[in-house]
Amino acid sequence: MAEESKELAKIQNNWYEILELEYYPVPEENEKRIEARIEEKKRHWLAKESDPFDGKKYKKYNNLAKSGIIREEMLNEARRKELIKDAQQRLFKPIDDFLKYLNGVAITEEIVTEIAKKTRRKENLVRERIEKIERKIEPKEYDEKIYQKFLKYVHIKFNEFYEFSAFGKYLEILSKDNLYDFLISEGLDIKTLTQKEIDDNRKKLIKFDNETSAKKKLFSACELILKHKDKIKKYDDYLEHLKYLKVHKELEKIEQVYNLTKNKVPVDKFTGEIEKIVKNKNEAQSLVIGFCKENKIPYMAENNLILPDKNDNPERAAKQNRYAEKSEDLCIEALRAIKKSKFAEAQKYLNDAKLYWAENSSITVLQEKLDEVRRERRQENKDNNTVKQAKKNSRNAKRNEAGTYVQNNSKNSINAIFLIISGILICILVYLAATSLSSSETQQNQENAVSNNGNVVSTEGEEKTISLNPSANFSVTTNNLYYSGKTDTYLGQTAVTGNSSIGNYTSLVIQKFPRKRYDMLLENGVKDRVFKFKCGVKLKAKGTTLFVQNAEDVVSFKNKNSADEDVHIKENKGCFTDFTKINENK
Repeated sequence: MAEESKELAKIQNNWYEILELEYYPVPEENEKRIEARIEEKKRHWLAKESDPFDGKKYKKYNNLAKSGIIREEMLNEARRKELIKDAQQRLFKPIDDFLKYLNGVAITEEIVTEIAKKTRRKENLVRERIEKIERKIEPKEYDEKIYQKFLKYVHIKFNEFYEFSAFGKYLEILSKDNLYDFLISEGLDIKTLTQKEIDDNRKKLIKFDNETSAKKKLFSACELILKHKDKIKKYDDYLEHLKYLKVHKELEKIEQVYNLTKNKVPVDKFTGEIEKIVKNKNEAQSLVIGFCKENKIPYMAENNLILPDKNDNPERAAKQNRYAEKSEDLCIEALRAIKKSKFAEAQKYLNDAKLYWAENSSITVLQEKLDEVRRERRQENKDNNTVKQAKKNSRNAKRNEAGTYVQNNSKNSINAIFLIISGILICILVYLAATSLSSSETQQNQENAVSNNGNVVSTEGEEKTISLNPSANFSVTTNNLYYSGKTDTYLGQTAVTGNSSIGNYTSLVIQKFPRKRYDMLLENGVKDRVFKFKCGVKLKAKGTTLFVQNAEDVVSFKNKNSADEDVHIKENKGCFTDFTKINENK
C-alpha cells in the first residue's frame, strides 16, 4: 500500500485532470474519445500561449502533446489505471482529511454541508465517503424549507382564491375533499380529462336532488379549470392554503400551552394531529419545531435524549443521559432567571448547560430569547435617559428664567424701559420667523422628535410581533418626518405617519435610520411615499405604531405606482429580498 502511494505521488501531470476527462465514478477509457480530446485541447492551449498568467503552462502542455507524451501515456492501459487512481485520490483526500477528525462526533446534515463547502466537493460525494467508512448521518432536527413553504401558503390572502371557495359547499354535500376526489369518484382523472367526458357525464345527471345539483356545479368548475390550464396550479395553491390553515390552528395551540405553563413544549405531543393533516411525520415535526423557533418557544424534541449505541458502554450511556438531564435543569433555571430580569445569572446557567450537553437545542432558543430581552432593556434604558435629560434641561431653563426675572426687577426704570423695547423687537423677530416657517411646513415638522406624547407615536397597549404577507405596505399621508437621536451616520429613530395595509397602524418607526436616506427623504418629501418590507420580516407593534428594527428591512417608493411597478418587488409578489436592488431615489 505504501509503495502504491509512493508510485502515485510521482505523477506530476495527471492528464485526466488536465484534459478534463471523467475519472469518477465511471472513468473515460475509450481511446478514440481520448485522442479527440487531446486534439481539442491542443488547439485551446495554442490559443492561450500568450496568456500573461498561465501562458507558460499552456505552452508546456502543447509541447508535451506535440512530442506525443500525452498520447503515449493516455493510450497505455496500465498508465491510465495509475492516473485514474491518482485523480480519485486527489478528489477524495480533502474529504477524508476532514472525516478522520470526526471520530466520536455525530455527523449531521449540517456537517455534511459544511464539509462540501470547505472542500468544494458535491454533497453526494461527501455522503458516499461517509457511507464507505460505515458512519451514519444523523437526520436534521427539522427541515427549514418545509416551514418556509408553510409560511408562504398560510399568509396568502384568501380573496386570491375567491373563485374556488364556492366549490366547498358542493364538495361537502358529496363528502369530498376537493375536485380531484370528486373526479376520481366519477371515474375521471384531471390529467386526461376532456370536454367530451364532462359533457357525457353531465347528460347522465337527470335527477332533481341536492347531490345531482352539486355534481353539475362541480363539473362546471372542472370545465373552467380545463379551459384555463393555469388555474390548475392556482387551485393546487388553494388546496395547500387550506391545508396549512388547518396546520396553523394546531400550531397556535402550542403558543397557548406555553403561555399557560411556561414549560418546554413536547414536540411529539403536537406532531400527531398535524401529521393527520399533512400525511407525513417528518413534515409535521419540522412544522412544530419551526413554529417554536420562530416564536422563541422552548421545546423538547423526541431526539433530545441521548440514546445508547448498541456497542456503547452502558455506564457511559447512563452518564451521558445524566448530563443531558442536568443540562435541561440548568436551562429551566436560565428561563426563570430571564423572567426575573437576572440576565447575568441566566447567562451563567446557559454556559453551564452547554458544558454538560452542547447539542441541547433548548440552549440555542433560550440564548436568542436572552439576547432579545437584553436588547429591549438597553433600548428602554436609553429612552428613559433621554426623557430624564430632557426634563433636567427643562428645569434648568426655568431656573434661569426665574433668576433673570428677579435680577431684572432690581434694575432701575431705564433698564425696564429698555427691556420692554427689546421685548417688542424680539416679538417682531419671532413673528417674522413664524411667518417664514409657516411657508415651509415640511421643514418645521422634520425637526420634530419621535415622541410618545401627542399623536405622532401611540404605544399604548401590549407589544406584539407581526408576520407580514408579501403585499404589506405603509402609505404616508402627511409630509411630516420625525426623528430622535441624531449622529453623523444615523438617526436613533425616524418616524412617518399614514396608514398601513396590515391593520390599524398610523405610525411607522424605523430604528437607526441612515442619515443619507433621511436627507434624501428630507429633500424629496415623504407625502404619498409607500414603504415596502423585506420578505419574511417580522415587525414589532405597540398601540397604533409599527417598529422596524433593521433599517434595511424597509424601502420607500415615490408613490404606489412606483412601488407596484418595481421589477424586484414584482418578482417577489409585493416584497423584496435584496435591499441593494431597490433605488429609493426613483
